[in-house]
Amino acid sequence: MLIAVQRGMSSIKRQLEHRGHKVVYSDETNYPVDAVINKGIKNDINSLSLSGSISHQHSSGGVIEINAEGKSIRDIEMMLFTKRHDNMHLLS
Repeated sequence: MLIAVQRGMSSIKRQLEHRGHKVVYSDETNYPVDAVINKGIKNDINSLSLSGSISHQHSSGGVIEINAEGKSIRDIEMMLFTKRHDNMHLLS
């Protein structure tokens, strides 16, 4: 799972990396991402132009957008786990 975080969220990026996740800043990726974590700004994922990375979704079921405002790293990780788990059911 590739996770993109909004610029300015270095603490969340470091914590996710420390927990073994592959994390990039959303403005630095040229690859499709599975999740986008932002600071509470509601974005329309389809209108974002992060080098085309979000508009081209992974084949595993699309992109999840997580508003990190007021959430702990455990909350965010649980949302990511639930997304991955739900997609496993879709593929089987």
